[in-house]
Amino acid sequence: TWSYGGSLLAPIFTAGRIAGQVQVAEAQQQQALLNYQQAIQTAFAEVEDGLVDVRKSRELMAVQEQQVDALRRYAYLAQLRYDNGYTSYLEVVDAQRNLFNAELALAQNQGGVLLALIGLYKAIGGGWVTEAEALASSSTDEEPG
Repeated sequence: TWSYGGSLLAPIFTAGRIAGQVQVAEAQQQQALLNYQQAIQTAFAEVEDGLVDVRKSRELMAVQEQQVDALRRYAYLAQLRYDNGYTSYLEVVDAQRNLFNAELALAQNQGGVLLALIGLYKAIGGGWVTEAEALASSSTDEEPG
């Protein structure tokens, strides 16, 4: 009977330990929920930042395209003025230099737009498919089954 008495009292003594385990599990659950909420907030912030980056890059690119168009017209007119003897070749070279610098800035910003789009795609959760993976999947699709 001694073994029965000991086993009857065992749950009473372990009740504190079980209650502690429940509290630990509840704390872990609360921490997991907080981590999840933080991850969601971070994801939304990254997507919003990506959208802003894309929009601002495209706005800047539109302004730079207008600048390139204006400088292209100026370079054309400078060449016309030189061809007709109204100005020196220095004005033509200066106009071409300004046009080149504007075109270079536009090209760099076009790269920035692409990088912003890549950042947005990654923030949304887009994955990467390498060329080898794409070829492998297309070749398995083409093989007769």
